[in-house]
Amino acid sequence: MPPKTKIIRHRGLQCPFNSSQYISIFLHILTTLSFVAFATTTTSTSSLFVSILIFSTLTICIVSAWLFTSWVDSSLTPNRCERCFCGTLYCFKRAQLKTRYCAVSKKKVPEMDHYCVWMNTAIGSRNYTSFFLVALFSTLLLWFQMVISIFGFTNSNATTITLISSVVQFICAAGLAAPYTTLLFFHLHLIAKQISTFDYLMQQAKVRAAKRKAMKAEKTTNTETSPTTVEIKKSKIVTVDNEKSTTSTSTYET
Repeated sequence: MPPKTKIIRHRGLQCPFNSSQYISIFLHILTTLSFVAFATTTTSTSSLFVSILIFSTLTICIVSAWLFTSWVDSSLTPNRCERCFCGTLYCFKRAQLKTRYCAVSKKKVPEMDHYCVWMNTAIGSRNYTSFFLVALFSTLLLWFQMVISIFGFTNSNATTITLISSVVQFICAAGLAAPYTTLLFFHLHLIAKQISTFDYLMQQAKVRAAKRKAMKAEKTTNTETSPTTVEIKKSKIVTVDNEKSTTSTSTYET
């Protein structure tokens, strides 16, 4: 058999895509369609204009950040324009993260944070800022959709179609808001601690290994002490039997 060729994944938008990318794109399109359905059925024109403006602005920010994160090669050094933008907003300046080898992308990534399966690319110093902006703007957008959905199905003048579209939009937005909010606050925690996702996972793995080692040592200690307990119980049984035999002998002699 011919040896397998080493395929280096330069960017997230490089073919072939994985299933997680398709799922992510599909879910975002679904939430967008739910907003379009809500906007076409609402009766308030003034609030509709503001909602469309906010939704469009956040969507443009999300798509722009997502395209940048998925398109750039995180193994290369940023150019002058990227240094002005990403360097200013980069969150791990004090951490001085290491250059690590990404086993999935088959390349070395400067200041690697983690490999994002949903974008199918490695996240390093070059594209971490845009990755964080995707999480931030997506969280804001989804919570905004949930809020306007609540106003939609609590409006006394809402029609049946408006109520249905509001409920559908709320369900779609809430399903994505939960993981995005968790992701955002997780990375805010990492930024506050100045530790990468990779280092955090390694620390958690060490903690779990230490717990398993302590449990194993405790089981070993219990196993070593249990024979002594059995011997003590056996000696008590023998003593009781001897006492019974002595009592029966004395009774017989009497």
